[in-house]
Amino acid sequence: MGRFFKTFLICAFVLGITSCKDKETSLDGPADPEGTMATMTPERSKKFLDETGQEFLQKFNADDQADLLKLIRYFIDTYGDLEMPENWEVEETETVRGPRYLLRGLEQAFGYGNSTRAGATVTTYLYNFDYEDFLGVYTPGNDSWEYAGASSNIVFKFKNEAGQDCEIIAQPTRSTQTGTIEWTENDKDSSGNILSSEETKVEYRAPKSVDLYVNQGNETLVQGKVDVALDMIAETFDFTVSVSAAKATVAFKFTGSHTQVQQASSLAYDGNLLVEELVQATGNHFTDISYIQEIDGRDSKEVCGEMLRDGKVSVSVLNKVRIDATASYSDALYDAIDFDYDSYTYTSKNEAEAACKRACNTLKNSVSAVMRYNNTQTVQAKLIFNTGFEEWSGGWEYQVHPLLYFEADGSTYEFEDYFEEGFANVQDRWEDLKDAYQTVWDNAKPKTKK
Repeated sequence: MGRFFKTFLICAFVLGITSCKDKETSLDGPADPEGTMATMTPERSKKFLDETGQEFLQKFNADDQADLLKLIRYFIDTYGDLEMPENWEVEETETVRGPRYLLRGLEQAFGYGNSTRAGATVTTYLYNFDYEDFLGVYTPGNDSWEYAGASSNIVFKFKNEAGQDCEIIAQPTRSTQTGTIEWTENDKDSSGNILSSEETKVEYRAPKSVDLYVNQGNETLVQGKVDVALDMIAETFDFTVSVSAAKATVAFKFTGSHTQVQQASSLAYDGNLLVEELVQATGNHFTDISYIQEIDGRDSKEVCGEMLRDGKVSVSVLNKVRIDATASYSDALYDAIDFDYDSYTYTSKNEAEAACKRACNTLKNSVSAVMRYNNTQTVQAKLIFNTGFEEWSGGWEYQVHPLLYFEADGSTYEFEDYFEEGFANVQDRWEDLKDAYQTVWDNAKPKTKK
């Protein structure tokens, strides 16, 4: 399922920017835009983006998370190559994601203001453990983390650069939810005829909530919590996450049903809401357990065609700059994104260019992305697609180039060249949605120790 949302990663071309309100957290997504304003020239628009980016960076002061970021970077350098304990390896997922993965995600969240990364990372980390099997204290060994003693939690202990005792704690609540996961796996011949069927039933027990702590000495640098509601009869899930570090607070909600998966997130700083985001995919079979088990190993294009219908992303920062993007799935869109238009695939430049132009036309008909300011309905710029060409010694390639088209004067700009640093990419939002979704189903499978 690693390529599950590849189709909608065209939204990676869209830059996410923010929204600010007088409430501390929000899981509703950005409010609908209202009213109108004058369209800006590209020059004035770029200045507005730069000013908004600087304002965001001033409001989100990463220096307040300096102790956490310093600890993370030291941890990655010193302990980042350690393997997970050998007894944690399971056949289906090879190994669970360990503290390096968690701290990398927290660095993105609290170093760069990426709220979805915080929610998806904490969800994935806390919900990838078989708690009854993995409880205990673990300390650094030569090549891997080693079991050091019993605990009612999962604890990774280590030293920081100054020699202080530090720990990462996953603390499951005693309250658990239990149920049965059932599915049917069919063995089919090349024509799709069922040769045999196997019924599988797995009893599961999962904590209703898990708390997270990252401690340095006597100070708690990060505090988080994941509340989980699974309904295996209705086949729905609901993860609600809160994570805080210093003055920053992230709220994150991830829900799923047969026809929709959605994540909403927000970032607040010092009590002021800075970022609101909403990512959604609609289609079929998202929580159909039998189907999820059956598609493993199947052609990804075929699976996407059966599952995906459309998707959308809305991102708003400081209530000043807003991106809304939508995509409608088709096999043609899959091909447009997944195909290479280069000398290794085509023998003729004319054929490659023609195919790349067809891909641009498909994207034009399938993907819409607009940029608005001050949460008004006025579209300042929209995304269009054109062909680009690159040649090097021994090869060449035609590429799909995203361009910003400005309504004010009809001018276009290379997307990557137009923006300055200061805003996170919408691609991260799709990756976070994909990671959170995959975590749910990786942990719905029965795990067999190696």
